[in-house]
Amino acid sequence: MINPCRTAWQRKWLGLDVTSKAVQRMADEAEKFTARWFRNHPNSSLLVLAGEYGTGKSHVARAIHRFATTAAWSAFHENKAWGARIPGSLYLRWPEVADAFKEGQYGVLEDCFTESLVILDDVGAEHDPSKNAADKFCQVLTRRERLFTLVTTNISPALWPERFDGRIADRLLRNSVVVELSDTRSYSL
Repeated sequence: MINPCRTAWQRKWLGLDVTSKAVQRMADEAEKFTARWFRNHPNSSLLVLAGEYGTGKSHVARAIHRFATTAAWSAFHENKAWGARIPGSLYLRWPEVADAFKEGQYGVLEDCFTESLVILDDVGAEHDPSKNAADKFCQVLTRRERLFTLVTTNISPALWPERFDGRIADRLLRNSVVVELSDTRSYSL
């Protein structure tokens, strides 16, 4: 068991039991990502958390969303880089979004294109034989290049070209930080 020295931000916002170096890296990258968002400094604005179920990816995604929702007003007032718009955040469970697409409901896409922070949780867990959700995912990644986006997936980066397609794999790797948790055990186990 690793006993790292977590930062105050990680203790307050993530509340994550750090069980491996990979989980600590996820916590560190989550903190850096939110700091860049707070300052509206979009260098490496895509954070991808990839790995097995039960490793804390969704937990971190929800914690970042809570932080962004709570800190939006402060970020706006402390940083002129936001301009005249208070930053907002959108958290979506991708399998539910994919189900809405099957029903012909595409309204959430405009929010995905315009919100200052978009979190897409559990990408790759959807049932999408038509590849409609994959096409929309590619559109979101394309339109959000250099905009703050967090993606969690159970699909290992080595399998992205096969599971998604080459376009999506390319966009997930472009201007991004990828935290691979494939060798990390589930908290439940």
